[in-house]
Amino acid sequence: WAELSRDRAYSQFSQPSYGYSQMGGETVLEGLRGTFAGSRIPIRQEMLLGTKQPDCAIAYPPGSPGISRVHMRIWPQDGMLMVMDMRSTYGTWLDNRRMTPGLAYVLNPGSTLYLGDNQIFRAVRNQSVQSQCTLY
Repeated sequence: WAELSRDRAYSQFSQPSYGYSQMGGETVLEGLRGTFAGSRIPIRQEMLLGTKQPDCAIAYPPGSPGISRVHMRIWPQDGMLMVMDMRSTYGTWLDNRRMTPGLAYVLNPGSTLYLGDNQIFRAVRNQSVQSQCTLY
């Protein structure tokens, strides 16, 4: 672990390969499974995810299985996207590895977040999700 500060630490398994500012396009969370499946959520500023409304910009219905009132924090920083588990009851996983609560991790392009009861997000550039094709 390389600790930047109490709020700004990140894990060695999540070292940035390149920053989002170098990639171009807007950073979004793409819902793959669960409540936000099919949604694209732009991350332009710090946002909280959880069931506590109105504090959480990414808000789940109260009582959502495995989602804490304030479950996760996500924000852009220095051209990268950062994510932190806010000491949630059931935890948050980044690329199949449990995150240490209270530590910030870099969310690389293509990285996957798992939380709660089958809630899955992937970090993507908006450019890569804008061009969709219909399968026949």
